[in-house]
Amino acid sequence: VPPLRGLFWQERRQAWKTIAVFWGVAIALLMFYRVFDPLRDDVSFSFASVVFVILSTLMGSCAFLAEQEGQHFRFFADRGVGARRVWLAKQLVWLPTALATAAVFCCLSFMSLRRPPVNFVASGEPLGIAILILIGYTCGQLSSMLLPRGLVAGLMGLVLVFVVFVWQVLMQHLGVGLWWSVLPIAFVLLAATWLRAPDWLLERYGWRAWLRLIALLLVPT
Repeated sequence: VPPLRGLFWQERRQAWKTIAVFWGVAIALLMFYRVFDPLRDDVSFSFASVVFVILSTLMGSCAFLAEQEGQHFRFFADRGVGARRVWLAKQLVWLPTALATAAVFCCLSFMSLRRPPVNFVASGEPLGIAILILIGYTCGQLSSMLLPRGLVAGLMGLVLVFVVFVWQVLMQHLGVGLWWSVLPIAFVLLAATWLRAPDWLLERYGWRAWLRLIALLLVPT
């Protein structure tokens, strides 16, 4: 049974090309933003933030893609590799990469503004953006585990993050703190894939396996 370090190295090796594509897209978008947006005001930054939430979601939707395609997860199941060890190795590669990529390019977009928004930090907008980027990733990784097709998983991840975005806007409008009304959603979605991992690896699709997942997703509400 390969140790966690070996699983981490394997995931990093097979993911680096996909990650490089995302970095290339992010750089291209940033260059487009700097060259073709003469205003670069707070509206432009809000649009850029939405773009990088989408980017984080799509990166999350690639977390389990390598094993979903061709059902390569059977390789781990046949060798008795712990499902949650596989889950952890993937999260250690994709989660920091997605968050760091979105955060860096959001910061670069903000630094390039000609007219920075007034009281940006005091308004709580950075917290809202950071939470939404995290939730974007967690929506993507949940879709990646549940749906074997990468394109479908990406689209479903975007649908989920849009639903959470609507909820976040509602909470902000009502003056409810995002720390406990929105941020916990990210941890619930991570817990959902952690719980589902053994059933996913062993191809358990019975009602009991799905009931466990549904209960975890619905009980916090």
